[in-house]
Order: sequence, then structure tokens, then C-alpha cells
Amino acid sequence: MIAVSKREQFEYVLIEDRDLPKSKQTIFVCQPLSLFAQNQVEDLIGMKATETGFPAGTVNCEILRHGLVAWRNMYDNRGAEIRMETDAGGRVKDSSLECLSTFQRTEIANAIWQTVTVTAGEAKNSNWPSPSQMKQSAGGPARIVPTSRKEHSDVRKKPQNGTTG
Repeated sequence: MIAVSKREQFEYVLIEDRDLPKSKQTIFVCQPLSLFAQNQVEDLIGMKATETGFPAGTVNCEILRHGLVAWRNMYDNRGAEIRMETDAGGRVKDSSLECLSTFQRTEIANAIWQTVTVTAGEAKNSNWPSPSQMKQSAGGPARIVPTSRKEHSDVRKKPQNGTTG
């Protein structure tokens, strides 16, 4: 087994932004969850999963509160920069998470959660990038870079030929 530094920050680019020029891509700076935060999420999953349904949105927001550190290059529809707001503990506020769609929150939360849940064997058999596919920027955090778009299908199904859904 190779131990991974569980607190190294990494940069993540949404699938929907990856075909854009780098200057137009929004960069999400993330970090793996601390053991305390992992336990909070796992407890939440365990408690709620025994009830009717599964609290996917609640779990995703909890992961983002602890694992989303910052973002860069995010703008509103008028072109004004959107700054990420954090609380006194450094966790992202709901008012900032509201700037992201459900699909975007899910994608980023999955990238963060994967850093603390995927074993080497699972990673080998998954479609997610291996450590060799992660780039370390000069003096900066690692960036997940997929090898091909086919390996990372978008969770959103876009209508084709004028059809919906």
C-alpha cells in the first residue's frame, strides 16, 4: 500500500469547462476531508440512509463545506467576479454554494470524496484519474486531468435532436 497525503490540496475543473480555453475555466481548489469531517459525512450517510431515501444533497453540501477551499475565475451572468465566502472556521458558506447547480455541486463533492474513499485497487478499475494522471502545477496544488472525455461522461444528459430529458 502506498500512503497518500490526505490533506494535499488539488485543483478541479468541471467536466463542462474542460473544453473551454484555460483562461475561461473555473478552478475549484479542494482538499481531502479531515478524519473528523469524513466521520461526520459517514455518520450522516449511515443515519439518513436507514430512513426513507438518501440525503444526497445534504451529503454533497457537507463534503463541500469541508473540502472546497477556494475557487478562481468564476463570474456571474453580468461578468462580475463571484468570490467564495467562508465562515469563521474557513468552511464555504451556503450563499456561495448556491452559485453552483446541483450537478456542479455533485461533481465537485464526488471528486473530493473520492480522495478519501478510493483504494488503489478501486482506482485501477475506475474511470477516475490515477495519481499519474494528476498534474502538479509549479508551486501549486495538483490538478485532476482526465486522459479523455470518454472516460468521464457528464452526469447531465443533454437533449439531442430537439428532445428533452
